[in-house]
Amino acid sequence: MAHPLDGVRAKIGRAQNHFDHIDTIVKSFLSPEDYTQEIAGHEFKDDWKQLIVRAKTPRPINPAFPLVIGDCIHNLRSALDHLVFQFAVLNGTSHGAESKTSFPICLNAGSFKNAIRHKVAPFIARTALAAIEEVQPYKTLDPATNAPLGDQAILWVLSQLDVLDKHRVILFAMPQVSAEGFTITGPSGEIYDTSVAPKWKPMEDGAEIIRFDLSTAFQRPGKVNMNIKLAANIHFAETGLICDGRGVQSTLDDCTRVVRTIVDDFGRRFFGE
Repeated sequence: MAHPLDGVRAKIGRAQNHFDHIDTIVKSFLSPEDYTQEIAGHEFKDDWKQLIVRAKTPRPINPAFPLVIGDCIHNLRSALDHLVFQFAVLNGTSHGAESKTSFPICLNAGSFKNAIRHKVAPFIARTALAAIEEVQPYKTLDPATNAPLGDQAILWVLSQLDVLDKHRVILFAMPQVSAEGFTITGPSGEIYDTSVAPKWKPMEDGAEIIRFDLSTAFQRPGKVNMNIKLAANIHFAETGLICDGRGVQSTLDDCTRVVRTIVDDFGRRFFGE
């Protein structure tokens, strides 16, 4: 027997499929033949005791990339709208609700009241409506300050990215690359293995990714081999939201998490999960 939230979760699942595609596109900028082989087998020299890893020009960005981002965002936003419709079904007032209901996302109580007056309140129970208001950006508190997050709330970011995608292609900035860790095998077989805090650098030909002082790690000259773990990042640009300058993947992951949390919580409270 189908569960009332099956369609809601199907939308989230579809968003996850798009996210996986996005992740694949981003990772395609870092292929072993383009990077790893280029930084292996350097010689340690008395007059050159540093190993410098530089970026290479990335492949062209897949033109479908911003479209897939928009599809991911829209499916997450739609999942919340589907949730409200299921509240109407639960309330026995689903007739006409398909074209009139939506999940309101507002920055203040006045906007919320206006949004629900004709499109939500007539169709769902007061308890469900109160639960929806609980997760609004003006009700969600910053754990550090205990102040409302407002336009810093990820739910607001999701809503506005969806609005933006309806009117223009979502913009993103040039790919960036960072070293997350590396392993160096020294002349005598000794191994230097470490993780590093990511420092994002433009993925431009010749841009320095990381510099390593070999003289501090190995006692004598000789051939060293290096295996470096790289990460790629593409971030949002010109959205006017807090996600500008943040990675596309991390932002979408946050959006997915907040939608899943809402659906799971409401599922337990109202749909007997």
